[in-house]
Amino acid sequence: QEQVIPTAGNRLFQRLLASSTPLLLDAGRDDSILALFRDLMSKDDIASVLAVPLLVNGGVAGCIGLHTSRLHTFSRGELDLVRRVADQVSGAVARSRLAETQQRLSTAIEQIAEAVMITDTDGTILYVNPAFEQVSGYSRGEAIGRNPRILKSESQDDAFYDRLWQAIAAGNVWEGRLVNRRKDGTL
Repeated sequence: QEQVIPTAGNRLFQRLLASSTPLLLDAGRDDSILALFRDLMSKDDIASVLAVPLLVNGGVAGCIGLHTSRLHTFSRGELDLVRRVADQVSGAVARSRLAETQQRLSTAIEQIAEAVMITDTDGTILYVNPAFEQVSGYSRGEAIGRNPRILKSESQDDAFYDRLWQAIAAGNVWEGRLVNRRKDGTL
C-alpha cells in the first residue's frame, strides 16, 4: 500500500534523512536506535523496517521503505535489491529535476531581450533566440548551421575575434558585446 508520510514529527524518517544511510530496524533487537522508534512501530503494528534514502544531488529527496507486521530480519540480498531500486528512483528524480531546470532556462533565454547565440567549438551556430532574430534580421532557420561570420562587421579588430574564437575553440564560454552586421547590411 502506497503511503506518503510527512517527515515533520516522524523520528524514523528524520533519522533517515539525517544519516543518509539505510535504516534496518527489528523489534526483536534491543538497541538505542530502535528505542527511538519503538512507540511508532508498536502503534502501527510494525515489527521490522527497512528504509533506504533516495539520494539526489548530495541530499536526501525521500526514501523507500518496507515494513512487516511480523518479525523479519532483512537479508543482505533484500537490502541490495532495495538499494538498487532506490538508485533507479533517485536517478529518475534527478533527471526530472534536471529537465525542469532546463525547461526554465530555455524559457528564460527565449524570453530575454538580449540576443543569444550558441555555437559549437567549430563555430557552427546551434541555437539562436527570438531576440537574435530581431536584432540580426536572420531567422532561426537561416542562422542555425551557419558560421557567425555572417554577422561580422569591421567594428572589431582581428585580435578581438582571435580572443573570441580561442575561447570558443577551448570549449569556454565567451561573453561580450559585438557590433554586428544585420542581414540587410546595416550595423
